[in-house]
Amino acid sequence: FRRVLFRSNLELGTLRFSAGPSARPVRQRSAASIGQGQSRINLDSFAIPLGAASAASGSGWLSTKGYNLQLQGDADLGRLLQVARATGIAGPRFGLFGTARLDVALSGDWAGFARVRTFGKAQVRSVRAEVPGIASPVLIQSAQIELADNQVLFHNLTAQIGKSVFTGEAQFPRRCNDAASCASGFDVQAETINVEELNAL
Repeated sequence: FRRVLFRSNLELGTLRFSAGPSARPVRQRSAASIGQGQSRINLDSFAIPLGAASAASGSGWLSTKGYNLQLQGDADLGRLLQVARATGIAGPRFGLFGTARLDVALSGDWAGFARVRTFGKAQVRSVRAEVPGIASPVLIQSAQIELADNQVLFHNLTAQIGKSVFTGEAQFPRRCNDAASCASGFDVQAETINVEELNAL
């Protein structure tokens, strides 16, 4: 296939298929059991333009039971979240603007309309986050983002809200089933905190 166009107007590069066992090992334990011992159609590396200066690359395999896709490279976060929502992948429930370097895996089963499982990491720098309940944008200077089953985890976080600079960790839900699953968590430190300014934010 020379071009593929689907929801969110995402145009992929040339897709090349081959039959047989996958030559690339599956990096995520959650996807390791999918398709083992089955015939597969392998998908060679192809370009995925996600709004960054250079396209990300994808590769993976399909079987009669499920699929696995590896995604690596740079992405514009706004574009990435748009594509994720269009394909049924839950993301953080707030706006992210900037770029990220991705290394993630997507896997799932064909049966029962199972949701896509997404695991992996992303490195971000100079990102703006618009979080509901905070009047000013959160400026993320740098962070290592981990995608867990139902959480987005921010490690080694350095961020600024107003004039206050924080470092530490944070976690946010990717989807909400009840009040408990919608809770966010923070473990951050700051050298100085202006309480009046924080109350205003």
